[in-house]
Amino acid sequence: MKVQTPRSSSPHLCTFVLHQYISLPGWIKANEFNDLRKWLTEQGFVIVQANGPDPGRTYPSIKFRGNVGKFNQAFHATVMERSAGFP
Repeated sequence: MKVQTPRSSSPHLCTFVLHQYISLPGWIKANEFNDLRKWLTEQGFVIVQANGPDPGRTYPSIKFRGNVGKFNQAFHATVMERSAGFP
């Protein structure tokens, strides 16, 4: 079995744009929601849509976008390309 090293050092990997959506628990407070929105912006993400806490809204949510490099750095995770054979 051949194992390939992730191509995280590839200069092209950081150019892919990710669109992420976070649905938050209904008990989150407005100041916590605003802190999260501010943090995402400070990390270089663009807020596409922000539905904050509201008595009529079950789950607040934030939709944001940024590139793979920003995502990996902000969330201390590694996003890699899908390999052939994976959906």
